[in-house]
Amino acid sequence: MRCLVLACLFVATTAPAQFRAPPRTTPNLPRSPIAFDPAPARPPIGRDLGDVRDRIEDGRDNGQLSRRDARRLRRGTDRIAASADRYGSDGLSTAEARELEARASLLRDQVGLARGKR
Repeated sequence: MRCLVLACLFVATTAPAQFRAPPRTTPNLPRSPIAFDPAPARPPIGRDLGDVRDRIEDGRDNGQLSRRDARRLRRGTDRIAASADRYGSDGLSTAEARELEARASLLRDQVGLARGKR
């Protein structure tokens, strides 16, 4: 009998300690790359890619870029645009936006280097 009472006491005192409240989370609302951006200081990726494409065309027109280099760089912009479309289909996360911005920045630097080498 004594063992039964001790076992019941043990279960009764440890059971509340095992309860964990679920973590507080914000609702998962779908994000759209077109929706309002709370940080308007960052330009959208489309504008960045448009600027890079313009720099590629300017470099090609000025003779600073060979046809081969311009084609390679245009393919880079196409890849980034395809990734942006793929990522944006279910909403653009912060990590995805940062990745696209980093890739666009890297491509912009590559265009600048390619234009300066001729």
